[in-house]
Amino acid sequence: MPTSFLPTELWDQIISSLLDAKLVLLDFSLASHACRDIALPHLFKKTTVRGGPTTPFAAFISFLRNQHVIAGYIRHLTLDWDAYSTFKNDLPPRLDSNSLRQILSCLPALKSLCIRDIKLVTTLPLDSPLTLTAFSLDTLSIEGSGGDQLLTNCPILGVYQILSLFFCVKNLKLIHLSHMECSCLTEPSWKLRLMSGQVRLSVSTLYASQSWDIYPVSFLLHVLRRTPSRNTLTSIIAQCVMPREASQYGELIAACGPRIVFIDLTIKEFYHDVKDPEGLGAADYDIGERLSLASCISLTSLKITLVSEEALPWQMNPYPLRMLLGILSPAHLLALEDLTVRLKIAVHQDKAIASSWFSSPAIASDCNALRVLLRRCTALRKWTFLYAANVSEGGPEEEATMNIIQECIRVEFKEWEDRGVLTVARA
Repeated sequence: MPTSFLPTELWDQIISSLLDAKLVLLDFSLASHACRDIALPHLFKKTTVRGGPTTPFAAFISFLRNQHVIAGYIRHLTLDWDAYSTFKNDLPPRLDSNSLRQILSCLPALKSLCIRDIKLVTTLPLDSPLTLTAFSLDTLSIEGSGGDQLLTNCPILGVYQILSLFFCVKNLKLIHLSHMECSCLTEPSWKLRLMSGQVRLSVSTLYASQSWDIYPVSFLLHVLRRTPSRNTLTSIIAQCVMPREASQYGELIAACGPRIVFIDLTIKEFYHDVKDPEGLGAADYDIGERLSLASCISLTSLKITLVSEEALPWQMNPYPLRMLLGILSPAHLLALEDLTVRLKIAVHQDKAIASSWFSSPAIASDCNALRVLLRRCTALRKWTFLYAANVSEGGPEEEATMNIIQECIRVEFKEWEDRGVLTVARA
């Protein structure tokens, strides 16, 4: 196939449109030497390697060493478990920091790395010195399923030793890690301090999402706040945070506070931490203090999502606004420009109850307190209030209930809607 009649840049644009059709792109690469030269960089730009006991990563390392040209094309690499293996007894492949170092050494143009459902193993004693390297990435993602895929040989230490390979990662993602019986959690604190001192990682954005297990995230947050990241971290996205675990993030936020400009928090099952069982007393949550939001003097964008997957009885209905007040009250809000609040709760109520909800003394008091607090946000330019609820009735009844809730929010915070700041919508 002749290709000389079109400039290379135009061919690159044409081929880029076929990135999701790898088989078509592969056929194109076989048409001629010229087509191969055009297609190969796009074929290997995003590469996924699925491993198992029968396909260890040693084979991939050998391939990279023998195929320097192809290795230079890889920009985004995913190391994954071949969960669809035909071998019933196949287990997730093992990966240690030494093997990963060899892989990274062969990929000079790599921008992002995702390690998903891989058994992270440690090859060095807990307190042994690490060989520091100077790899950098735009994105490093370490993902588990929250189950037992990461249980071999203390996975938290495996993650720690992997982090020690990098000096700069713009976006660090820690998703659904699991620990079960990790030896590092029982080690003396001096060893933890020694270990964290060996990591020289600088992170700009941290994304952490946990399942039922806070311990891996807690340990890694402990490590990060003792690294140069405390001077470079500007954004934190924390998903599935239980209220009682807020202090784990608060310690990191306190260490990085003046530089943080964006925080996105998803608080799950928030009503379990309520001290007032009737839901009618003063807002006595201390979650805001535990999150150390007062230290974020440069915070310009804040997103808060409150999620409850269990139906709230009627007497607990004030809790969402009460929790929101608990988060915002101690926060430093003078620089805040963009606020997003999402309420995703399950409640047993019909449209009649919904219409009287905002007229209850507890809700009226909380709405007034929230108005006073928001008036402190002199830089606020955008406030988005998203609301979703599962009600007892479906169909038209649910539609009517949602309309009433949205209208009540608009009435309570009309001052901001009139200024064009507030937007109310369904989540």
